Amino acid sequence: MATIKVNGAGYFISSSKITTPSIKIAGQGYIPLFVGNKGSTVDYNRYRYTLGGLKIGNYHAATSREFINHAPTATLSASATRVPFRTNVTYTCTASDPDGDQLTYEWHFRDSAGGGEWVRDTGSTPTYTYSYPYSVTQYVYVVVRDPYGGSVTTNTVSVTWYDPNHAPYITIGNTPWRSSYGNINFTISYHDDDSDTCTVQYGYRTSNSVDNTQQSFTTGTSPSNATRYVTVNAPVVNGHYYIFARITDSHGASDVSYRDILYVAPPPDPAYKCRVECYRIQEARGPYGGYEDKWYVDITPIKYPGQYAGLRVIWYNASTVAIQPYAMQEQRVRKEVRNPWGYGYHYVYVNEYVQVDAGTARTFAVTFPSNKGRQYAHTYTFEWD
Repeated sequence: MATIKVNGAGYFISSSKITTPSIKIAGQGYIPLFVGNKGSTVDYNRYRYTLGGLKIGNYHAATSREFINHAPTATLSASATRVPFRTNVTYTCTASDPDGDQLTYEWHFRDSAGGGEWVRDTGSTPTYTYSYPYSVTQYVYVVVRDPYGGSVTTNTVSVTWYDPNHAPYITIGNTPWRSSYGNINFTISYHDDDSDTCTVQYGYRTSNSVDNTQQSFTTGTSPSNATRYVTVNAPVVNGHYYIFARITDSHGASDVSYRDILYVAPPPDPAYKCRVECYRIQEARGPYGGYEDKWYVDITPIKYPGQYAGLRVIWYNASTVAIQPYAMQEQRVRKEVRNPWGYGYHYVYVNEYVQVDAGTARTFAVTFPSNKGRQYAHTYTFEWD
């Protein structure tokens, strides 16, 4: 900054004319003049001038000047703060500069995965778009600068990218608290909030906690609060039968349920034993059309005392089956037959063997499947003395 002394005081000289009027110094330049008092300052065109004692009319000559620069102001925002991963999020830095300077943007990033902070410079572009292919939280702030060293650091904004898939869940229910033979009947209840096609595996565990899958099935695309009745034939390990059920959706998310069933020594051979199947079938309603669901129970006798002819179901409802031993007994039966001359009926008596109740009837709890068809039957083995 060139100066010249007048009466021992230095005055600022500019190579070009700044104000009108100005004092022209031959061969040197111009001393700007401003209205003001000695010792006061005047801001003019980004400079602050200090006035001296040299006075011309109402004007005082400038003794010095310094550049004026104001730091910018800025805030940071994001187009979203929580989104599924692989979704673009745009950060916007809203900045202003009191002096109207061109601003530049330096972006600072770090995320919850670690690895430190990294920096991106976008020049005069006040936006930045980012996405992640996995679950993470990103933290961002911006340093905004003007060309003259002024700067400001924005607030920090965090954005979370999350896995949009919900893990399915599964539970084992209706297990016996003890068993003698390892043929474990139980229910599997499962659900997936996203209605993904899931794979369900179930089986038994060994002492080294290895899951041994015996059966598996897929759920279809809407496994909403579904329950399935299954059977696992498990070996006894350390005095228990260990069973498991696992569900895995198409994205790899999974859940597992475990149960331990106490092993007890088998009782003496029972006097009675049978297998019962409970199922429902959709059948035509009759001559008027339409369909209706009908429930059926089939019994297969396996063992019964020799004085009886077999075991039969004498009645059942939605939750109970009554089983009765029976014997075959010859009885004289009245039968209606058509008259041989072509019209009318007459009665005859014949001897036939018929089933008659014998022994003591027993009732057992059962459930019927919600799905229609013999293949979905709930199968039970009942035995008693």
